[in-house]
Amino acid sequence: MAAGLLAGALTAPPATAQDLSLRIETLGGEGFRLYDIAASLDVSGAGELAIGQAELPEPFGRVDQLELRCATLRLSSRALRCQAGRLQFSVPGLPPLAAQVSLTADSAGRVALRLEELAVAGGRVTLDLQRSAAGELAAAFHIEGATPEALAALWPSALTAGLTGAGTGSLSGQIRITPEGQILANGDLTVAALTVATADGAVATENLAVGLRWGLHGWRDRALELVLEVAETSGLAYLDPVFLDLDEAALAGEVRMLLDGAVPRLHALRLRDGEALRLEAVGSLTRDGRGWLAINRLELALPGGYERYLQPFLVGGPLDQLDGHGRLHGQGLVRDGRWTRLALDIEDLSFTTRDRQLGLDGLAGALHWQQDEDARPSWLAWQRGALFDIGIGPARLDLRFIGDGLRAPGVTRIPILDGALVITNLDARGLATGNPEFGFDARLEPLSLERLTEALGWPALGGEIAGQLPGARYRNRVIETEGTLDVEVFDGRISIEALRIEGLLSPLPRAAADVRIHQLDLEQLTGTFAFGQITGRLEGEILGLRLLEWRPSAFDAWLATSAGYRGPRRISQRAIDNLTAIGGGGVGGFPGGLMRIFDEFGYERIGLSCNLRNEVCLMDGIATANGAYYIVRGRGLPRIDVLGTARRVSWPVLLAQLAALEAPEAPAAP
Repeated sequence: MAAGLLAGALTAPPATAQDLSLRIETLGGEGFRLYDIAASLDVSGAGELAIGQAELPEPFGRVDQLELRCATLRLSSRALRCQAGRLQFSVPGLPPLAAQVSLTADSAGRVALRLEELAVAGGRVTLDLQRSAAGELAAAFHIEGATPEALAALWPSALTAGLTGAGTGSLSGQIRITPEGQILANGDLTVAALTVATADGAVATENLAVGLRWGLHGWRDRALELVLEVAETSGLAYLDPVFLDLDEAALAGEVRMLLDGAVPRLHALRLRDGEALRLEAVGSLTRDGRGWLAINRLELALPGGYERYLQPFLVGGPLDQLDGHGRLHGQGLVRDGRWTRLALDIEDLSFTTRDRQLGLDGLAGALHWQQDEDARPSWLAWQRGALFDIGIGPARLDLRFIGDGLRAPGVTRIPILDGALVITNLDARGLATGNPEFGFDARLEPLSLERLTEALGWPALGGEIAGQLPGARYRNRVIETEGTLDVEVFDGRISIEALRIEGLLSPLPRAAADVRIHQLDLEQLTGTFAFGQITGRLEGEILGLRLLEWRPSAFDAWLATSAGYRGPRRISQRAIDNLTAIGGGGVGGFPGGLMRIFDEFGYERIGLSCNLRNEVCLMDGIATANGAYYIVRGRGLPRIDVLGTARRVSWPVLLAQLAALEAPEAPAAP
C-alpha cells in the first residue's frame, strides 16, 4: 500500500472503559480508497462505521455517505471485519440505498463483501464481491423484481430515456476484473409483463416478456463491448412504425454495443425472424445517428417479412396491401444518419394487391444506388401481370439511378392484351423525398376493344384503342398527359384529351378528361347496348369529365345525331320508350294508341344534354317547346316527337334505369 493501511491516527481516547472511538482520514489498498472514516466500538463487539466517500474499482465507482452498523465489528491495523451489518449509502444518480451486509477487508488488499436485501426502485439486489491479494476482482449479483425505472437507472440512460409503465425484471451475472484491468462478465436479463411507452408513442410494449443473455468484455479505461443475445420473446412490441406480435414472430438475434464513457455505440447487429427476416450489420453508430452502419445482409421473404417489416412503411401507398411470395435481398451503408449506398436484389417475386387492382408474377431485378456518384446499372423485369384485370405481358426496364433520381433513356415495351404500351425517355426526381416526380413519353399501340371490354366485364365492343401521350408526368401522386388517346369504335372515333388520374391504385382513385365523339355509327352502338335500334351517326362532347372510383361525378355532355349524315334516319319503338323515360316526358305528333302499330319511325334529329353536378343531371334537348325540350324531332309519316319535361334528374336513378334495360332487340326481318 502506498501509505499503509493507516494513513491517519487515533484522534480520541475511549469515552468510557467500555467504549472506543477513532477517526481515520484515509484507508486504502490496491484498487480502492476510503476517506473520512469514523468508527465506534462497544465492549459487546458491536460497532458503527461511517465513511464520507469510497472509491471502488469499476464498474462500481464512487460511493458517498456510507454508514455501517455491525452486530460484530473488528477494526485493527491489519483488518476490518463486519458481521450481521446494516449498510446505508448513496451512489451518484440514485436515491439513498440500504442493505444487509457482511464485510472483510485486510491490509493485503483482500476484500469479501456480501450485500443482501438491497432495495433499488422496487427490486431486491444480492451482491457477492471478492477481491484477491493479487488484485483480481470477482463479483456475482442478482437483481429480482426490478421495475422499468430500476432497469432504466442501471442501463445507459440514452437507451431508456422517456419510458414509463409497468413490469418486472431480473438481472443476474458474474464479473471478473483481472489485475491487468481486463473485464469479463456475463449473465441473464429477464423482463416479464412489461407494458411501457414513450411520451410520443414511438416506442411501446404490452405484456412483453424477453429473455436475454448478456456479456461484457474489454479493458478498464477503454471501450467495453456489451453483447445482448435474444433467447426468448413473447407479447406485443411497437417501434414506430413496426408492430410485432412476438407470440407469432420467431425473433432471435444478437446486438453488440461499445460502451465508451457515457456514449453507447451500436457495433454489430444480427437479427432473425424464422424465414421472414434475416439482418446482419456492423458499424459504429450512436443513438442520434452519428457514425456509420453497414448492412451486409438483409433478407425479407413474403408474406411474413412483408407483413411485419415492410408493410408498415408502405401504409397509404398503392402497395400497402399485398398477397404474394418471393424474396428480397438488400445491402446498404448509412453515414451520419444518411443513406449513402443501397442495393436491392429481387428474386422470383409474385404479388397481388388485395383489391386485385395490380398483380405481377416472376418479378426480378437488381437495383443499385449511390449518393455521390453514378451507381451500377439497374434493371427490373417480370413475366406476366394484370392491371384492373387487364393482362400484361413480359417486359424489362433498364434503369440507372443518379442522385435522388433515375433515368431509363431506352425503349420499354409492355404488352397489354394484343397491343402494347411503349415508354420512352423515362426520368424521375425526388425519389428520397417521399413525393417523387416522373416524366415519360408513351405510345399506346392498337389493342382490341373486344378483349379490353371482356377483361373489364363491360358489354363487348368492336374496334381498337390507340394514341400518343407525349410529355406525360407523374407528380404529387397525379398522372397528367398532354397527348390524345383515340378509340376507334363503332366505325367512328372517340378522342380522350387532357387525361389526369389521381391515386391510380389508391382506395379512392380520381380521374378527369375531356372526351370528344366523332361520327359513331348509331346502328352499331345501339345494337351493342340494350337501348333499341337507331340509325345514323352520333357526335358530341363530354367536357370536364370527373370520375370518382371510376364512376362519373361531374361533366357537361352534349350528344346529338350528325346533321351532315345522308343515310336513313330511323328509330325503333324501344328506343322511343327509353328516350321518353330518360326525359320524363311524352311523345307528341302521333296518337299514342296508334303508335304501337309501328316498329320504327323516321326522325330529323336526336339530341340530349346533361350537366352533372352533385348527383343531379340538368337536362336539355335540341330545342324548347312550352317549357319542355325536344329529345327527338320526327320526320315523315308516321311522325313522332319525343319531349322531355324533367329538367333535374337524379343521376343514380338514371343509371338504374339504364342498367335495367332488357337484352338488345333482334334485327327486324327483311
